[in-house]
Amino acid sequence: MKSPNACLVFVFPASMEENVVDHFSKPSASIHGFTLSHVEGYSARRGFHSLAEQIHGRGPRVHVQLLVDRADVAEIIARLKAEGPTRDVAYWVMPVDEFGTLD
Repeated sequence: MKSPNACLVFVFPASMEENVVDHFSKPSASIHGFTLSHVEGYSARRGFHSLAEQIHGRGPRVHVQLLVDRADVAEIIARLKAEGPTRDVAYWVMPVDEFGTLD
């Protein structure tokens, strides 16, 4: 495995969590693990889905970070897109200058 040089981040509705986790958990040459956090979010582009979100001004989302090779990013995004509805999925890519473990 090459040292990752990009952090690919996805944020999506909590209702999609199991499908996305299943997707990223499948054996893959480009994905070797991920970090998942439960967050709340708001997007002026998408609005709110439920009455609770309208009242609170935000809704439950899941934030997933993958450390990957930059060359694999487009393929990872395309694979997730092909799996189903992605209307409310946001993503961005950030450079990773260094990665290691404290072994």
